[in-house]
Amino acid sequence: MVDTGRNDLADWAKEMLKGSDKDKPWPTALKDADVVVIGEAFSEFALRTGDLVTCTARAEINVIDRASGRIVLADRQTARAIDLAESTAGKTPCRLRGGAWA
Repeated sequence: MVDTGRNDLADWAKEMLKGSDKDKPWPTALKDADVVVIGEAFSEFALRTGDLVTCTARAEINVIDRASGRIVLADRQTARAIDLAESTAGKTPCRLRGGAWA
């Protein structure tokens, strides 16, 4: 795992997920990596029933072979959660889906 303390890896991962600049070189912080794991998760409001809020979340992950640039694993998970607060109802399914890959 590499944490450079800068946003260069995050910026690179966002561009990679968009599919733009596929010929762009790998960041130097990843020069010794065998595989690169990138992904994203997001949630959105789904339904309010009385005091309860339901949110739906989706998490996506790509595992890329560093040497070939080939995606060796791509997966996505969806989940829902209910809570009194929208922020908690939105974060819970993201945490559950992300934890499914750990």
